[in-house]
Amino acid sequence: MRKAGTHCQGVESAADAAASVFAEADTTDAVESRLADAMEWWNRHTRWE
Repeated sequence: MRKAGTHCQGVESAADAAASVFAEADTTDAVESRLADAMEWWNRHTRWE
C-alpha cells in the first residue's frame, strides 16, 4: 500500500510539474523545450534495468 501511495504522489507531482511548464511558458517553443527537458529527466530516472 505504501508503495502505491508513493507512486500516486509521484504521478500527482509529475502532473503538477507539467501544468507549471505550460502555465509558465510564453510560447509554443518554450513549452516544447521544457517538455523535452522533462521527458529527458523522466527517462533518466525511470529506467527498469
